Amino acid sequence: MPYKDKEKSLEYQKKYNELRKTVSREQRKLDREKKKLYDIEYRKLHQEERSKRQKEYFRLHKYGISYDEYQELHIKQHGVCAICGKEETREGFSLHVDHDHITGKIRGLLCFKCNAGIGLFQNSDALLIKAAEYIENNYEEEGG
Repeated sequence: MPYKDKEKSLEYQKKYNELRKTVSREQRKLDREKKKLYDIEYRKLHQEERSKRQKEYFRLHKYGISYDEYQELHIKQHGVCAICGKEETREGFSLHVDHDHITGKIRGLLCFKCNAGIGLFQNSDALLIKAAEYIENNYEEEGG
């Protein structure tokens, strides 16, 4: 019921608006906190799916290989590195796409160590052969 006195009515309206603003601020703060918690839970639940999509996007744009093509290579290689024959052991990591840096042709899937090794030898078959000869010539059998 409105006040008959205009000053009292204005005073009441002012107090009401201030109270409404305060409640709204507090409510907005609670809503932001709820949203943060929801976002954290959502990310936890969908992390694997998001990670898969990010990897697919990266492979497609960097190497021109789709997720299905990657899976075909993975099956063809029985899920192991094309060089050492080991599975990728670091959790959450898949085998790396090995490609020729000049032609862009995909050669296969490698574990992190083999992929890094080829990169360190600058994709040079001559350097790799020299390294293999070096190891062969300097290999000492145990107990010898």
